[in-house]
Amino acid sequence: MPKTLETRAEEHFERRSALRVLFLFDPDEDHREAIRTWDHPEIECIEATQPGLSTIYHIEKQGADANVLLYTPRRRPTTADLSSYPLADLLIANAELTVDEAAELADERDLRPEQRRLVQQYYDSDLRYKNRRRFLGSTLSRERLTEDRLKRGLAAYYLDLFGAAAPSSTNHVIAGVFIRARDEEGFADYQEACAARDLDDWLGQQMAQRFALDRVAFSHEMVKTAAKRLKYNLLTQPLDTVSADDPYRTTLRVEQTSVLTRMRDLVNEWDAHNRLSPSYQQVLDTLAPEVDEARLMQAYGSEASFGYLTPALRRERLRQAVALLPEQPETSQQTVQSLRSSDDQAAAEAAHVVWHMAAFYRHVNAHATLDVGALDAFVDTYTTDLYRCDTHYREAVRIMQTIRREQSTYRSVIDDAYESFLHAYADQFVQAMNIPWQQKLEAEAASQPIRDALRIPPLDQFYTRYVASVEKKTAVIISDGLRYEVAAALDNALQSTRRKHTTLDATLAPIPSITSLGKACLLPHHTLALDADAAGIQVDGTTANSTRQRSKLLKAGRSDAEVFRFDDLNGLTTDEGRARMKEHSLVYIYHDRIDRYGDKADTETDTPTAAYETVSELQGFIQKLNNWNVRRVLITADHGFLYDDSVPDAMQEPFPPTTRADGTEGYVVRRNRCVVADAVAAEHGYQFEVPAVSPLTDDWQAVVPRAVNRYNLSGAGKRYAHGGASLQELVVPVLEVETTRTDIAEKVDVRLLTSKNTILSGVLKAEFLQMQSISNTVRPRTIQVGLYDDQDALISNSEKLEMDVVAPDDPGQRTHTCLLELMPQADDLNACHLRAHDIEDTLNPIIDQPFTIQRHFGSDF
Repeated sequence: MPKTLETRAEEHFERRSALRVLFLFDPDEDHREAIRTWDHPEIECIEATQPGLSTIYHIEKQGADANVLLYTPRRRPTTADLSSYPLADLLIANAELTVDEAAELADERDLRPEQRRLVQQYYDSDLRYKNRRRFLGSTLSRERLTEDRLKRGLAAYYLDLFGAAAPSSTNHVIAGVFIRARDEEGFADYQEACAARDLDDWLGQQMAQRFALDRVAFSHEMVKTAAKRLKYNLLTQPLDTVSADDPYRTTLRVEQTSVLTRMRDLVNEWDAHNRLSPSYQQVLDTLAPEVDEARLMQAYGSEASFGYLTPALRRERLRQAVALLPEQPETSQQTVQSLRSSDDQAAAEAAHVVWHMAAFYRHVNAHATLDVGALDAFVDTYTTDLYRCDTHYREAVRIMQTIRREQSTYRSVIDDAYESFLHAYADQFVQAMNIPWQQKLEAEAASQPIRDALRIPPLDQFYTRYVASVEKKTAVIISDGLRYEVAAALDNALQSTRRKHTTLDATLAPIPSITSLGKACLLPHHTLALDADAAGIQVDGTTANSTRQRSKLLKAGRSDAEVFRFDDLNGLTTDEGRARMKEHSLVYIYHDRIDRYGDKADTETDTPTAAYETVSELQGFIQKLNNWNVRRVLITADHGFLYDDSVPDAMQEPFPPTTRADGTEGYVVRRNRCVVADAVAAEHGYQFEVPAVSPLTDDWQAVVPRAVNRYNLSGAGKRYAHGGASLQELVVPVLEVETTRTDIAEKVDVRLLTSKNTILSGVLKAEFLQMQSISNTVRPRTIQVGLYDDQDALISNSEKLEMDVVAPDDPGQRTHTCLLELMPQADDLNACHLRAHDIEDTLNPIIDQPFTIQRHFGSDF
């Protein structure tokens, strides 16, 4: 620590016993604060703002033996000034206190002579200030202080990007220079501060070395030139050849491996530093617009494996993918696959929308017709494949809602294709599938009960099939409106969870597919009846609308059973949850998110998000139940739903005339997708006798509007609907999740897809395929990938890849890519091996592939 003024003054008086007055001249008032807080028992501090007789009197008043520090906030008088200086005699007879803080700092740090010269050189401009010394930290130590490190630290300080501590790498400073250069006026201030400290020459030297520039003065133009060279080489380095049509090949291309390596090191360190923002991609886009991606795409093709995707390249990739819809959906998905993991969130969101639209078209295009034949064929086709069309539609809509809300710059690229997609979903899928399904369902129900005509079990057999005979502690989660495809998404999410075995079945909801009837079907019962006056359901003669009523009915089937609301359990601790579950071998838990949002006109557009959140919410809750010692969980629903984000007016129609048993106008149930009454006007919609399509025995008629139309129900929305007879409304999931105590799954297999066994320009883009989707029997694997020489020494960066994707029907989603860049120690090698190890077994590679190393680009001119 620097000495205080009190200590310095005391040392002067101790060295010179005859000294009485010690002068301190302070024209800049650097010591004003120290004088204000002066505290020494034996040395009196006197301030002489205007030295004169009063000052002399005040000194003499202290006594002949007193020691006085005379503080004068003005410059020391020159020799010529002494004749007129009132205190000249005192000054000549005594001494002046001078403060050499630079020397004291060097002493304190025990610096060597060459280090002391650096401190003296930079003390007045920087090192005198505590905040700068604190920023430089250990750089000012005997072990670390060099001219290069000191200049690096000071250059970093004036960037004002790194908080309270200097960065540890010159690459961090260079990255900061690029970031600061986005503001030319602010950069001029930075350049001026550096020039005043002789840092500009050091910065110019660093830039020239890293980017193979001719030595020129450090300037904004130099930084822009470096940015152009960096952007171009990062984009083109992974390419196999140089095109004759490349307009930048003679001015910007770098061939020296060492320079290319330094460039890659720079951006890697930039990415890794949490204070270097924005990203190098964004900064280079600002500083180097002259490197025109459109011209590079013309030279190499837009599908070329560029080192990274600039905004222009991302936009072009999206345009290409959109142009491939709907005829070439597989290629469209491949085109945007890498964009889905882009750091540019807006681009990633747009890519997700395009990818889901393409996936929808891929599934629809795989079927020559959606009139697949018999009723069982409809159910089988929907539950094994076509339900995914609903999932991809729901996800595309959910993400597009975000894009529109955030006013994404990529919206204009995909808007037209998205509108066409909405119409295709309604016309080519929902109606194309459900019109023949409902026609055949109506015809079959006219001759026999549907439960006798279909293999799929009815929902009212749920308790008998899945609960009654099972002695294992079981939790049944009844999620209102959880249609089959959402349960399938939950099943996929659970596949990557170790020690969980899942089975997804389907049941058929009754018509009308309404909440009260669906929930009653899930309880143990002998008879179900619809209360025509209260529009409620009676189970074995008891009303079953409230939690307490359902609890009573459930206990009739199993005495130690209990009913809970999801919200009453979700916040419990592990101990509280175990205590709540301990006394019950069976619990029913009622969850409501999808229907809560969908069934209200003012929130129905939130249905896609509600379904998405339901998956993550239930996944987490299932784990809680496991922690509460419930190892068997069933997830089911009361009904499904239809959702169309753009229902036209033509799909809205009035209710048909209906009458009660006494002939008066009236109805038993009215929803936007069905009406139940004693009699309905003929030739309207799809008509069913209620006992043929439900467990109810009342002699009523249920009518569903044609196609997937909605009735004009006051206060109801038109996007979200249920109650009718579409597959989306009727096919109800039963997802069984059992947690095992041991993990019997094998790790996923991995294959190297990269076909060319040559490394050009020091960089290899390696692509791997995760061979299987993660499931109950296949668990994830983490691999470490790198390039090695014949002595098993690592000669590139090492990358970690997580093989953990759940995508049973889409290998494209299971591809993983990384860039491996040769380090300088590989400069003399002409061959190496790519090796991939499981991180739990670093001795035995699962992939060992030889590669040839070529040092320069090839050429096609």
